[in-house]
Amino acid sequence: MRGRRFKTQADIDRHIAHGYGQGDGASYKPWLRVQDVPSQGRSRRVQGVKTGRLHEFLSELEFGYFLVLEFSEQVVDIREQFPIFPTEQTIDIAAQLGIRYPRFHGTQLHYVMSTDFMVTLQAPDGAQNWWPARSNTKKPSNHPPT
Repeated sequence: MRGRRFKTQADIDRHIAHGYGQGDGASYKPWLRVQDVPSQGRSRRVQGVKTGRLHEFLSELEFGYFLVLEFSEQVVDIREQFPIFPTEQTIDIAAQLGIRYPRFHGTQLHYVMSTDFMVTLQAPDGAQNWWPARSNTKKPSNHPPT
């Protein structure tokens, strides 16, 4: 891994303190960056029009889904590599489903799960709603109406 490595809870806390996985619009900082994830596929960074910031995509599928979101009139914000906190809740859900929760390699530290996108949609009445979405090749991805 070329980027950040998590070996202790203090590493995760420092990542949070630096604003990763937080903010919205131009101020959002993705939890994961291209250089943080080893990949044999194609990753890319792309300047967003809606957000006015650089987006980090770990696959061509994520990039393609981003393009759909970027041109949707209902979408007002796009946050990629969005962390799912609190981690304790995701650990409990995995346990209830009988799934062994992953840990960072070589540690006992639980992995911080993320979703490919957290999308903010604006309804016709002006209300805004968050929509978690994933790009996935095995099953249809969740996506907002366009």
